[in-house]
Amino acid sequence: MDYIFPPDQSSASLIAELEKNGGCGQIVGPHGTGKTTLLYEITRELEKRGQGFRFVRLSAGQKSLAEAETVQFFHGESRNEAFQLLIVDGFEQLGFWERRELIREGKREKNRGLLITSHEKTSLPVLASTENKLDLLRQIVEKLGVEIEDQLLNEVYSQNSNIREMLFALYDRYERGEIKRASST
Repeated sequence: MDYIFPPDQSSASLIAELEKNGGCGQIVGPHGTGKTTLLYEITRELEKRGQGFRFVRLSAGQKSLAEAETVQFFHGESRNEAFQLLIVDGFEQLGFWERRELIREGKREKNRGLLITSHEKTSLPVLASTENKLDLLRQIVEKLGVEIEDQLLNEVYSQNSNIREMLFALYDRYERGEIKRASST
């Protein structure tokens, strides 16, 4: 599913902000609130523009980039072939010294950019913040074409810590037949 942007944001506006910040920025938010989904939107826009990047996704327990999986690598026909954008999803997984060095290089090196996701703010400029909001859950459910009573949405929202877990809880209820797909007209 595509990321649901706030009215004042788009992948293009976030890339413009990233460029304004010298190629450095971060997406901050709690676990399961759409940071990775937002990164995928940004990488699609980068590919359209021909901007090269390397997208690395860190999972729990991966303490260095050497242990990480490169999810996506795109070397486009960018305006500046020497420019390199490193995108790190799950930045907080890295050890202190590697985080520090990456931020230092990203800020210092003229032809290197760094875009990260993190649960906590770092010294990089914040491009976007993701949140666990009931309104966002409603928008996602609506986009999926499922009608769910407000009482059930409120219940699931109050019992789970993030949007991803809320969607899993709703899916479990759907599988048990407690929720029906909206009829198409």
